[in-house]
Amino acid sequence: MGHAWNKVKIDGEYYNLDVTWDDPVPDKQGRLVYSYFNVTDAVLASDHKWPAATATAYEYFEYKGWAVHSAKELKDRIAKALAARETEISFKATYEGDEIADMKAALGTSSVLSGYSYTYSGRAYTLTIRYR
Repeated sequence: MGHAWNKVKIDGEYYNLDVTWDDPVPDKQGRLVYSYFNVTDAVLASDHKWPAATATAYEYFEYKGWAVHSAKELKDRIAKALAARETEISFKATYEGDEIADMKAALGTSSVLSGYSYTYSGRAYTLTIRYR
């Protein structure tokens, strides 16, 4: 049987919303139940169970081979992109450290660049490279 619940953010606060359990089907037609409408984790966990998400094989950046696990890996990835004159690369830093400083250090040593820019969300980056 299919089942789903959501985390929702309202006025900067998070709630759980279980649209499946509050669905009137197959209960009495037209009856709506709000037992799991905008409730806390504790309320939802009292009778809901879910498996822990611990697998990483299909995590997007791991799967694509774009996760960098060390400063050296990041610097090597950037060096390879510069050698191939790639104009855009994506990566996600998964190591402890300052990936922005590491990225700037790797880019700062190149004489072929005219500039670069980057956007990021969390520790996932898109680096745009401009060449001379």
